[in-house]
Amino acid sequence: MKKSKLTLIIRSVVPMLLMILITQTKGLSQLNESDTSGFQMRIGASGFRQSGNVDLGIIRSKLDLVIRLSNMLTFKSQNNTLYQQFNGFTADNDLNSRNFLYYQSQNKLYPFIIFFAQQNFRRLVDQRIFSGVGMTWQLIQKEQHIVKISATGIYEETKFNANTFNEPYYSGKNFIRIWRPTAYINGEHKSMDRKFTINYTAYWQPGIDKVSNQRFNLEMGAGFQLLKTLSLIINYLYINEEIVPAGINQIDGLFSIGLDYQIKKQNK
Repeated sequence: MKKSKLTLIIRSVVPMLLMILITQTKGLSQLNESDTSGFQMRIGASGFRQSGNVDLGIIRSKLDLVIRLSNMLTFKSQNNTLYQQFNGFTADNDLNSRNFLYYQSQNKLYPFIIFFAQQNFRRLVDQRIFSGVGMTWQLIQKEQHIVKISATGIYEETKFNANTFNEPYYSGKNFIRIWRPTAYINGEHKSMDRKFTINYTAYWQPGIDKVSNQRFNLEMGAGFQLLKTLSLIINYLYINEEIVPAGINQIDGLFSIGLDYQIKKQNK
């Protein structure tokens, strides 16, 4: 989608209403696998709609879970979808699911297993999966400030709905298999009254191959707490992939506004 169209969407934004039952929690924050809570869940939704001379629509949703399986193991799942249409034509129909199994995640340094699955309509990604192992270091772990850095090694396989790429080395086949190291940083910072939150996640994935094949992803957000369990969220997502099918832009950006709802339950 061209920048002019995206600008038009943002200027004509009408946030979707998200109707949710309210329960007691400790307040909104990013889901943290090092938290001692037995169960955490966060649901988010945002949308834009315009009709008339131009018909535009965007729906973005997410569902994050953290489940403490035992004193040693914690499972975390981060899932999001994106759908966009312009004058009746689909511009995006994406799904991302990132899943972790952590071992002793309350420690300063702890290992994990990762499994990731993705479908991206605009980038002609029919299916992308990768899995691997990694290590997380809790650089800062305070009540109002959290910063974590991670390193992983993963094996990735992507099947495309195309067989011609901007790098001729990969042309002639519709899949790419590659090993990737990954550098990852995640942070969250809260105001003194805990009603305003800034968070960010970024990762860099170089590829181990005969040609350069890098990927960079950055997501930044700001949250304004409306109720104990409900927050207004402003979010920006930036994606830069070096290798894409011919005719596809390497860089994508998405700005969204929506609502987040969070549940957190302590172990009994």
